[in-house]
Amino acid sequence: MSIIKIAMEDGEQKNTSQQETEVVIYAKITNPDGLAQAVHIEQHEQAQIKSAKGSVRIRKITVEGKEPVYEMTSKEKQKAQGVQASIETTERINEKVYNLFMGVCDTFMSKTRYVFKAETIRGKKGDLEFEIKAKDMNFEVDVFRNPKGKVSEWCKIDLEVDKLKEILEANDLTVEQIKLIARIGQLPFSPNNVVIEDGTDEDPDKRALITQLYSSEFLIPR
Repeated sequence: MSIIKIAMEDGEQKNTSQQETEVVIYAKITNPDGLAQAVHIEQHEQAQIKSAKGSVRIRKITVEGKEPVYEMTSKEKQKAQGVQASIETTERINEKVYNLFMGVCDTFMSKTRYVFKAETIRGKKGDLEFEIKAKDMNFEVDVFRNPKGKVSEWCKIDLEVDKLKEILEANDLTVEQIKLIARIGQLPFSPNNVVIEDGTDEDPDKRALITQLYSSEFLIPR
């Protein structure tokens, strides 16, 4: 069973911007049939331009039976403890703007997002371990089409940790008081070979693997 320790910081929404704090996990899919148990599925096509300060991303979101939605998102990097954090601003755009942006990008991603509910949260406060019910907290699992046109066996899992603040407060707990634990080994697609992206470059082997995943499995040259 894979267990991931999480540290978090608070986030608050301001107009169309909000602070996003996330734990990014990479893993191999060993039971693809389990993906069908997701509570929501949508198709993403996206590209981005990065700088040292952050990134700007465009995304086309398609849900079966609905018209595509086009979005542009800027992410301004923020400092956090053990997780990646950013000030994220998203605006709707039209197809023309989407295509203009896509035209200057060297690579893009084509992926399916599967959303799974996180039913419980396990944590530790001092020497006391606890488990509480989670509400409106999801695992977002991205499954990619690789440059060869095949579905990659590697996936990217985002855990929405910002929503934990209100859950903890409802149970008289604060982010600063506890260490949280997320179990991903119990997800129905049986992920293994787990790699945690914590925003640091301290482990060169991990950094090399993540770089290789993007270049050979996630990014498609244009």
